[in-house]
Amino acid sequence: MPEQSSILRRFVLHFAKRRIAGTTVSSALRAVKRLNEHKLHATVTFLSDVGSNAGKARYNVNAYAQLIRQISRLRLNADVSLRPAQIGEPNGSSNHSRGLGSIVDIARKNGVLVWLESESPDDVDNIAGVLRGNAGLLPNIGVEIPVQRCRGFDADALRGVDSIRLTSYGHGQQPATVRDYSFGINSLGRGKRITVLESDSKLIQSIARSKLGMRRGMTFEVPFGYSNRRLKRLMKLGRSTSVYVPYGKDWMRYAVERIVDGAAESGAGDDGER
Repeated sequence: MPEQSSILRRFVLHFAKRRIAGTTVSSALRAVKRLNEHKLHATVTFLSDVGSNAGKARYNVNAYAQLIRQISRLRLNADVSLRPAQIGEPNGSSNHSRGLGSIVDIARKNGVLVWLESESPDDVDNIAGVLRGNAGLLPNIGVEIPVQRCRGFDADALRGVDSIRLTSYGHGQQPATVRDYSFGINSLGRGKRITVLESDSKLIQSIARSKLGMRRGMTFEVPFGYSNRRLKRLMKLGRSTSVYVPYGKDWMRYAVERIVDGAAESGAGDDGER
């Protein structure tokens, strides 16, 4: 068992090194700068455990504030993305609202969009609750919605939201997922800027080549470490392209979840390209 555990940890570490932009904000910003130099937008997220106590929540709020200010100072083409639970329980508490309000206010002043992530398809109701409880912040918030839950999402919660991000959590090859993307883009995405965050290369190519992918304001986003060859193929279609850039010391959970979701397969066939 100890030997198996050691092998598993080495595998996860190998995955993390390729798909996470280091552990510090400096390493993430360097990665974003390189992406910008190749005409790519970036969305940066801080890998930190949930704000289970007031001290951890404040730490995460300050980390995002520093990240936003640095993006603005360096004039990088990037957004930030956070999980509401990182700044405390998203249950309408005053501490959570203040923390989120502080981040969004700093982002607005610095011209940076803040994405709210769903941690899983089952978490979408929490996102709707956060939106309803922070209506004044909506013009500078983008919302991530799992395509598996688009049909049940409270569309009224998106009033005032200009940007939505659809994702399948790495399950893009299922026929039902393709239909869910079509529904989400045509229904929830009406009148909004749409981002498709997807690791499945066949699906993202299929959407990008279709009429859905030609919609005005559409962006295609792939995870950091995505095959350069496939990324270039996507860019040749002339679509707006972005890269999701995670960084931070708490990378283990992210790496394991991406492996489970099938994101590890997205790098298969890279032919050594990075």
